[in-house]
Amino acid sequence: MHDEVKNAFRMGIAKAGAILQPLVHQFKEMHLVWTKQGDQWRGEGQERPALTTLFARSNQDLDAAGREFNDLLRRYHPQYAGLVGFLGQRINLTHSPSYILSKAMLTLWERHHTFQPNGAAIEPLIQEFADFIDNRQVRLRFIAQLLNYRMDADTLALVEGLTIRRLSEQEVTDLHGGPVWLGFGARKFTGDEYVIEGECNADLTFGNTPDAEPSILEEIRPKLDKAILALRTFKEGRIGYDYVQPQPLTFSPIEPNYMIFGDLHVPRGQYTISTDEMMPLRQHAQLIWSCSEPAMKLACSRLADAQTRSSPQDQLLDAVVGLEALLLAGLRHEDRRGELKFRFSLNYSTLFNTPEERHHAFRVAKHLYDLRSIIAHGGLSEAATHPVGDERLNLCDAAIRASAVLRDVIHRFLPQAGQHPYKNHQFWERGYFGLSS
Repeated sequence: MHDEVKNAFRMGIAKAGAILQPLVHQFKEMHLVWTKQGDQWRGEGQERPALTTLFARSNQDLDAAGREFNDLLRRYHPQYAGLVGFLGQRINLTHSPSYILSKAMLTLWERHHTFQPNGAAIEPLIQEFADFIDNRQVRLRFIAQLLNYRMDADTLALVEGLTIRRLSEQEVTDLHGGPVWLGFGARKFTGDEYVIEGECNADLTFGNTPDAEPSILEEIRPKLDKAILALRTFKEGRIGYDYVQPQPLTFSPIEPNYMIFGDLHVPRGQYTISTDEMMPLRQHAQLIWSCSEPAMKLACSRLADAQTRSSPQDQLLDAVVGLEALLLAGLRHEDRRGELKFRFSLNYSTLFNTPEERHHAFRVAKHLYDLRSIIAHGGLSEAATHPVGDERLNLCDAAIRASAVLRDVIHRFLPQAGQHPYKNHQFWERGYFGLSS
């Protein structure tokens, strides 16, 4: 960024600080603020500066303070005088002399709770803006609030730069608090204090050029979806996210103005990771990330879907279809004309050691397959109990059992997904006779 622009930006910040700071105590409004007391979160009203009113009342003075900087930016960096932004979202940064300056002052307030911090605090913001102008790229942090998630630790480095961590009180207030007149319908806080976060780059685009490159959404969503897949296949529990909103890591006058929705509905529940489970979860996530084998991917996606189902029929169908993807993957074309239930049950039994364990596993698989067939043909009553191995279970418990069986089979084969032994007919055939593969 040209030195004249940088100096004018510095002068504009000083002028704007002198305008805004004396007004801080004149305009007040009630804010919803969240604090944590023990294990409980509490929201209460606190009187804080009414920043929206403050900036509206100072608009003309801020325009005057930012006019020289705005004119110099247009002169030395004309590409920023037109439309600029991210794919699908562009604005004219210089349409108002105070637009960029006001964004800068809000950032100073968020960081230092004053509009007149010392010079050492202002210089990093000026350099961040210079980097924005020179690099034509914005580094973003995306944060997705995890639903129903609990953990003993404050942070867990997951995989591929993704981290699960606990929110601070200020972050919870930023997400679920603020001026009470804004309303908090979609942002009602239910105590979900953990997020999964990562970072990505967003290139700036200029003018009215068509959106030919992938958007930020197309980069973020697959990462989050794969992370949720890892969590749902690791252990039982309702886990997911509602939305994610990307935010710049450093000062940027342009922020993505959208939230990413798209995860399945997640019923209320509980998903807890203990300290002893943190390393196994990280290892499991790495296996999920590296898995490209279609049958295993299908089994994992079916298990993940089963964890979100409110209907036990749907949960059981998902789980058994996932089991079929693995237990019947080795069937040759001519064998598929035979008795699939028998092959399904027999193959599952080979995963156990003693004759007693194998016989029990055979009966469990056979009964689950029977339930799957009855449900698929619309002939099942939720009120009845059904045989599953040596037990009689209601439909809800039978669906939970089916998901647990699928999870065990996935965990057994996921480390070998690259060699996919379950797709080899001889693997199962040798298992019928207790022979090692």
